[in-house]
Amino acid sequence: MEKKDSRAIKCLRYFMLIMFLITAGYALLGELFFPDERLDSKYKCEIYTSGWTQVLPDGTEIPIEIPGSCDAKKNEIVRIKSTLPQNLEHDSVLWLWSLRQDMRIYVDGVLREEYTTKDTRYFGKTSSSAYIFVELTPEDEGKTVLVESQSDSNYTGVFRDIYFGNKTSILRMLFRQYGVELVVGFMLIFFSTVCIIMSICLKIFYHREIALEYLAWGILTAAFWLINNSIFRQIIFKNISTSSDITFFCVMLLPLPFLLYMNKIQNGRYENGYLVFGVIAALDTAICILLQAFNIKDYSETIVYTCVICGCSVVFLGITMIIDIWRGYIKEYRLIAMGIVGACVAVLVQFFLYFQKADVPFSGVAMAAGLIFLLVSAAVSAVREIVQVERERKKAILANESKARFLANMSHEIRTPINAVLGMDEMILRETKEEHIREYAKDIQNAGRSLLSLINDILDFSKIESGRLEIIPVAYEVSSVLNDCYNMIHTRAKEKGLRLHLVNNESIPKRLKGDEVRIRQIITNLLTNAVKYTREGEITLAVDGTRLEGNKLLLTISVKDTGIGIKEENQKKLFDSFQRIEEKKNRNIEGNGLGLSITKQLLDLMEGEISVESVYGKGSVFTVKLPQEILSEEVLGNIAARYEEAEEKKKRQTRQFEAPGAQILVVDDVTINLKVFKGLLKETSVQIDAVDSGKQCLSMIKQKKYDIIFLDHMMPELDGIETFKQMKKQMENKNKETPVIMLTANAILGAREEYLNVGFQDYLAKPFHQDDLEAIVLKYLPDRLICWKQMGEKTEETEESETLKQTLLERLSFLDTAQGLSYSMNNEGFYLEVLKTYLANRNDDLLEELYEKQDWENYRVQVHTIKSSSLYIGANSFSEKAKDLEAAAKVKAVSYIKEQHTTFMKEYKLLLNRLEEAIKGE
Repeated sequence: MEKKDSRAIKCLRYFMLIMFLITAGYALLGELFFPDERLDSKYKCEIYTSGWTQVLPDGTEIPIEIPGSCDAKKNEIVRIKSTLPQNLEHDSVLWLWSLRQDMRIYVDGVLREEYTTKDTRYFGKTSSSAYIFVELTPEDEGKTVLVESQSDSNYTGVFRDIYFGNKTSILRMLFRQYGVELVVGFMLIFFSTVCIIMSICLKIFYHREIALEYLAWGILTAAFWLINNSIFRQIIFKNISTSSDITFFCVMLLPLPFLLYMNKIQNGRYENGYLVFGVIAALDTAICILLQAFNIKDYSETIVYTCVICGCSVVFLGITMIIDIWRGYIKEYRLIAMGIVGACVAVLVQFFLYFQKADVPFSGVAMAAGLIFLLVSAAVSAVREIVQVERERKKAILANESKARFLANMSHEIRTPINAVLGMDEMILRETKEEHIREYAKDIQNAGRSLLSLINDILDFSKIESGRLEIIPVAYEVSSVLNDCYNMIHTRAKEKGLRLHLVNNESIPKRLKGDEVRIRQIITNLLTNAVKYTREGEITLAVDGTRLEGNKLLLTISVKDTGIGIKEENQKKLFDSFQRIEEKKNRNIEGNGLGLSITKQLLDLMEGEISVESVYGKGSVFTVKLPQEILSEEVLGNIAARYEEAEEKKKRQTRQFEAPGAQILVVDDVTINLKVFKGLLKETSVQIDAVDSGKQCLSMIKQKKYDIIFLDHMMPELDGIETFKQMKKQMENKNKETPVIMLTANAILGAREEYLNVGFQDYLAKPFHQDDLEAIVLKYLPDRLICWKQMGEKTEETEESETLKQTLLERLSFLDTAQGLSYSMNNEGFYLEVLKTYLANRNDDLLEELYEKQDWENYRVQVHTIKSSSLYIGANSFSEKAKDLEAAAKVKAVSYIKEQHTTFMKEYKLLLNRLEEAIKGE
C-alpha cells in the first residue's frame, strides 16, 4: 500500500507553490508597472527608413519607402541612396538584410561592404539571404550612402528594414524581435528527438510500432526549417548557402511524415490518397533539387509549387477527418484530431503571412506553436495507448499463465495412465504368440503413441505461450541430428511406399552450437507432415548453409514433398495454433494442428524463420533458416553417401569377401601401421606387399603389377607426394594405371581436394577401422577378383581369439582399450600384437638425437609417426600432444618445442615402460 504524505510534507509543498506564485507575480509586476530602469544610452538602435530614394539608370531619383520594393526585372541592378545621420559614434554600424540578393554598399563613392556567394556556393543562381553590417565612424556623418542590389530571384528590388546604431544593440533588438522562433525551434528538436527515441525503444524492446514516430520526424523537419530559416542562421552555421538550401529541403519534405502519420492513425483507410500526395511530394522534391543543381530554376522560384502541394495535402487531410467524423471513426483519435486542426490552422496562417509579407523577415512562430500543440496532443494520446496496451498485456499474461498451468496439469495427469497402458501393451507384444492378439496390441501401441505425441505437443505449446520454454545452446554434430531425424522417419516413409532422400552441402561445418533438441524436433515435425500429406512419390531433406559475420552460419534446412500441396489462401493459416487445412478432405490424416505452430514459435525463440512454397496438387517445400555458431572448420561431408555405405554394411553383415588373386602394395615408414594394415585384411586373403620407404616403393613398382597401391604421406627422405610424382615419371613403372590411395593422418579441410589435384584416386584417413579399409579396397578392386562367401558359425579358434582377456585390459587401464580394440577388429590377440609392435618400434632415442641436432623437419616426421601409432593403441591424450609438437615443428615454432619436448619425452618413456610391464605380465 502506498504511504501517504505526512502533514509536514504537505505544508512544505503548499509553501513551495505559494512562493512560486509570488515570484511569478512579482516578475510580472516589475515588467508591466514598475519604472523603466534600462541604461539605454549604452544600447543605441534606430530604424533608418526615411530619406531614401531610388536612383534610376538615367540618374533620376525618386522617393522610396523602406521597407518596400522597387519595380525591377531579374538580374537588374537596383540602387537606393540616402544621407547618413549626424549622431554617429565610433562603434556605429549600418544594418541591412539581403533577401537572396548580391549587395554592395558605398559611402561617398567608396565601397565599404560587399556581399555575394557566387564564388563560394556550389548550387543555385542567387546568394543566400543574410544580414550585412557596415561599420561607420563619426567622420561619415552627413555622407551619402548608396546601396546596390542585384538578384536573379523574385526578390529583385525588395528591401527590408534598415537600422543604424551599435552592433550589440542591433543584435539585442533582433533577438527580442525574432529570437522566439529560434528558441521554439530548438525546443521542437528536443521534444521530437525524445519522441523518436521513445518510439524506437518501443519497437526494439516491445516490438510495437506507434504512429508518434512519423509525427516526430515531421516536427523535427519543421524544427530544422525554423532554425535554418532564422535571421540568426549565419551566427549558428558556417556555410549559409547550405543552410539556405536546407530550409527549402525541409519545406519540400514536410508533407511526407505527416501523410504517413495520418495514414497510420487512420488505420490505412485512405492509404491510396496519401500515397498519391506522398508520391507527388517526393517527385516535387527530386525535381526541385535537380533544377537547382543544374542552375535552371532557383528554389525561390519553385517554392510556390511546393507550398501548393503542402496546402493540397492539408486540404486532403482535412477531408479525410471530415469523412471520419461522418462515419464515427474520429473517436479513435479524438485528441490527436484536435491537435491536427490546431496545427493545420497554424500552417495555413504561416503560409498566408509568407506570401503577404515578403518584405519583412520571415517568422515561423505561428507554425511552431501549432506543431507544439499537435506534438503534445499526439504524445498524450500515445502514452494513453501504451498504458492501455500494457494493461491488456498483463491481463493476457495472467490468462495465458492460467491456461498453461491447466494444460500442464492435465497433460501430466493424462500421461501417467498412457505410460501404464503402453507399458502393459509392450508386455503383451513380447509374450503373446497369437497373431490376432499381436494385431490388437499393435493397434493399441499406435494409438497410444499418437496420443502421447499430442500430449507432448500441448506441453510444448503451453510452455512456449507461458514463456517457460528455454532455448539451451549446446555443441552438436550436424550429421548426428540429421541421421536421427532420417532414421525416425525412414520406416514410416517406407511403409507408405515413399522414397526418402537426404541431400547436403558437403562444405558446411560439421560441429555447430545451438539447441540440438529443438532443431531435431523442428526437422522431425516437417518430415512427419511431409509423410502424412504425401500419398506417393518422394520426400527430400536438404541441408545447406551460408556464412555470416564472425563465426556464425545461417543453417538452411528444407523439406520438399510431392504431396497434396496447399492452396495459396490457406498458406497464411499454416502456422496458426490448432489449425488444420482442408479438415474435411484430410480428416483421415492424424494430427492436431500444433506441429507447424510449435515449429514457428521455436524458430522465433531461436531468431530463425520458416517459409513455404507450394503448388496445390503437386507438393510443397518448407524452408527453415536458423543462425548457428560454428565450433569447428571441419566439413560435414556427404551424409547421404555415408548413410548408404552404412546401410550397405548392414546388408553385408552376414557376408565376407575374399580376393586371393588381388595384389596390394602398402608403403608406410611406421611398422605398426603396416602390421595393422595387414591384420585388418587378413581374412580377405589379399596378397599384400609392405615396404617402409618411398625408395622401396619405386623399386617394387618396376617388378610387379598391383591392383591398388596405398602410399603414406609423411615419410622421411621421400614423402608420399614426392614418391607419387616420381612414380609417374618412371619409365619402367608397371603400375601407371593402378589406383594410388593416399594414407594420411591429416584429414583436414581441403585435404581431399589437395590429394585429388596431385593425381591420387582417393585418400584414407589414419587411424582407420576395418570397415573403412575394406570399403576402399572393394571400391577399387576389379569385380572379377572379388568373391563373396556366407559367414558360417564361428570356429572355436575364432571365438577364443575374440575373447577379451580381462586381466590384460585391467593392466592397460591407462589406455583407451575400447578404441585400440576397435582398430584391431575387436580382436584381443591382434591388439596384443599391435602393442608389441609399438614397443618394438620405439623411437625415443632417435627423437632425442634429432632434438639435439635441431633437425626440425625429421623431428616433425618422427613426432607424426608417434602421433598416428599412439592412436592405434588407444593413447589418445599422448597422441594429441604429439600432434601439437608436429604442428609446431611444421611452422618452426622452436620456442614451443623446447618448452614441451622434455615433458613430452618423459610421458613417452613412461608410456613405453607401462606398456612393457603390462605385456610382460601377459
